[in-house]
Amino acid sequence: MNSHNIESTEFVRLFHSGQSINFRFQQVSPLEMEHVRRVTEILLQENNMNHFFAFAHTVIKEFLQNGVKATQKRIFFKNNGLDIDKNHKKAIEQFKESMSNGDIHSHLLMEGMEFLVELSFQEIEQKSLLISVRNHGEMNSGEIKNVNFMIDRGRRTNEVSDLLSDETANKEGGGLGLSMIVILMKKLGLTPDCLYYEVKDAFTSFNVRIPYN
Repeated sequence: MNSHNIESTEFVRLFHSGQSINFRFQQVSPLEMEHVRRVTEILLQENNMNHFFAFAHTVIKEFLQNGVKATQKRIFFKNNGLDIDKNHKKAIEQFKESMSNGDIHSHLLMEGMEFLVELSFQEIEQKSLLISVRNHGEMNSGEIKNVNFMIDRGRRTNEVSDLLSDETANKEGGGLGLSMIVILMKKLGLTPDCLYYEVKDAFTSFNVRIPYN
């Protein structure tokens, strides 16, 4: 892990000054996740938001898992000369097969890549905590459509258990978790705009904002 300004409690002061607290991963190990868990806990305690810990930790794990997979897909497509737009179905099938065979290693990055996935915490206008996970590669139109469907499905569903009986599942994985996050947001009183994604400058980021009030 290449972390920035994560030393003792100094990162808390930097966080309250508006600076972004970043974790850059080449692979996500249990030890690194324990460090992330502790930082998350401290930042929530600072603002009397301990009741959001389980939700925040779920968001982080889901976003990191999806972000790692998204970057791995881009690396795989590039290394194998596959076009995600023109050969999407074929590319995904080959990617899933390579994943199953253990041929894909998360620590193998392309030239110019400093990280596989990046997690950041930032205080926004001293009013909310923003959790962001950024991965390499911009989602294409098909992926954006799928993500929008999964978010909308969460908004239309009241219980996480109801998702398990929904046969309209994302064949690439990750969609169930995104829908689940939306359901949890509703239960915690978070408005729909607290979850959003950004696609720009060769990156995709997923973000959740947790208001202090």
